[in-house]
Amino acid sequence: MKWPRVTKTTKPGTLPAGGYRAWKRILAREGQFRCIYCAIHEAAFGGYWNFHVEHYKPKSRFRDLKDAFENLFYACAVCNVFKSNDWPGECRPDLSTCAYANPIDHDFNTLFTLLDDGSVRGETKTSEYMVLRLNLNRPQLIMERRIHLLRHRRAMCERALKSVEHELENVPDRDIQRALAELVKVISKLTGLESDLQQTRPYSEDQTKAAN
Repeated sequence: MKWPRVTKTTKPGTLPAGGYRAWKRILAREGQFRCIYCAIHEAAFGGYWNFHVEHYKPKSRFRDLKDAFENLFYACAVCNVFKSNDWPGECRPDLSTCAYANPIDHDFNTLFTLLDDGSVRGETKTSEYMVLRLNLNRPQLIMERRIHLLRHRRAMCERALKSVEHELENVPDRDIQRALAELVKVISKLTGLESDLQQTRPYSEDQTKAAN
């Protein structure tokens, strides 16, 4: 699971009539349809309805930033609820305090280390605080990361099998030969389908409007 890099290059020109919520579509695309904090994709968490417009600096504390596009991000409902209006203070450049790193200024992929058991470890005081406060090691996220790691290992096995695929004809036992050949095909197809599934949004924003 990779955290999205956000550059805010698609900043709208004017505030929409509906306020900050009207920018949700733009924020979703900007964040590659992933939660800015835990990196979970819409496909694994119920889609557009289960994601919120997140205020990096809480709107209850920074009212002048309520509709400021640079303060808005796409986040899953769980991370958004855990963060709530928590704001321990401004984030220092060296990330040495309990705070929230600004997704514009920092690549979250460098702030966290993915461990073999599927958990993440904060590499700075700031990212340690984020792991604890946002509960970034909650069970679903750990399972998603473990699956991601296993998919990576399976891809390595697939490449190894394909590299010797032409030699399968020389396997003396025909049953083993057929089984190995079929395994190569199944793994290849399954990998392709799972890759598509990871990026397939459950429904579009237009469909959510139609349902209302």
